[in-house]
Amino acid sequence: AKVPCHAVERLERRLASGAMLESHDIITTRNFSARLLDDVLWVAFIEQGDIKRCAWPLIRAMLFRSEESGLGSSAHGSEGSFEDDESGFFSLTHDEEGLSLVMDDTCKLAFDDFSDAAHIVYAPCRWRAFQIHLGTSAMPGVVCLLSSMLAEASISILNVSTYDADFILVQEADVVKATTMLRDSLKGGIHGLFEQQQLLGAHAAEVAEATEAAEDLGSADGLSERETALGADSHPGAEGE
Repeated sequence: AKVPCHAVERLERRLASGAMLESHDIITTRNFSARLLDDVLWVAFIEQGDIKRCAWPLIRAMLFRSEESGLGSSAHGSEGSFEDDESGFFSLTHDEEGLSLVMDDTCKLAFDDFSDAAHIVYAPCRWRAFQIHLGTSAMPGVVCLLSSMLAEASISILNVSTYDADFILVQEADVVKATTMLRDSLKGGIHGLFEQQQLLGAHAAEVAEATEAAEDLGSADGLSERETALGADSHPGAEGE
């Protein structure tokens, strides 16, 4: 995903102001930004037959957020006090099976109010999100590469993309490991990341070639030994002659 000019300008203003980076920032440059969001996230699923029954909590999660932690309503009660709030995290994907949701604690409370009216399935673990912003001149393939690196390290991931950002989600138990890995991988910037992967790829190719050569040599030695054994067995009385 590419960042619109206004997003890049915001990032540049932030750097020009000399403000300290937040503790969860992993890297911030003119064309790239990666940070760990504060919100703890839930992954949930609503079957097709229950979607209409969840219309109100869906609207609340998308359009309204309460300043009160309980959201102040029940499934059939009053609406409570709602005010617009641009913070938080809520994402939904609709397919033929139903709705897949990724949401923060505040949004989850809206659906908890309707737990007796609709069946909502939650993943057993909670998640954290790394927000990735790519500038207009950023190299393509960064998010794919970072996701692959985490997956290869046995870190389960989910990817969510929006208009101007990408999010890599990891399970809450893996967040420290994932943060350390991303910091180490990105300390040289995007170009350093790709150079590092090229070196690793070249080393892997060398290892693969060496392994293949060793296997070929082993096969040749084995074949020679079998041929010698077969030759001896075909003339059992040669010495006697």
